[in-house]
Amino acid sequence: MNKTTYRGPAACAVLLAGAMAAAGHSGATGIVGERMMGMMMLSEQIKLLAPIAERPKSGDVQKLITAAEMISMHAGSAMTDLFPEGSLDAPSEARAEIWQNWEEFVAYADRLGELGEELEESAKALAVEP
Repeated sequence: MNKTTYRGPAACAVLLAGAMAAAGHSGATGIVGERMMGMMMLSEQIKLLAPIAERPKSGDVQKLITAAEMISMHAGSAMTDLFPEGSLDAPSEARAEIWQNWEEFVAYADRLGELGEELEESAKALAVEP
C-alpha cells in the first residue's frame, strides 16, 4: 500500500474535526448533539486510519473500506445539514467561522465525501490485487 494514498482523507477529516472541536461533549442534545456524535465518529475513523497509513498490513483492507464508508456517510450535505444557522450556542464547540465562511465549509464537507469515496475505491482495488 502507498502511504500517501490515505493522507488526503485523513487530512480533510482532521481539518473538519478540528474546526468543529468535536471531543468530549456532554449534555448536548438535538442537532448539536447529532453533529458532535458525527464528529466523534469521524475522529474515531481517523484514529483507525493513522496507523494504517504509517504501517499498512494486508489485513487492513476491510478496515479501510469500513472507515471510508463511514467518512463518506458523514460528509457533504450529511455534515452541512447538521450546521443550521443559530446552532452555535453552548454546549456546541463549533466556531462562528463555519457560518462566516459557509461556502468554504461546504466545499470541505463535499471534498471529504469525495476523498472517502476515493479511499473506498482504492481499498477495494487492493482487495482484488494478487
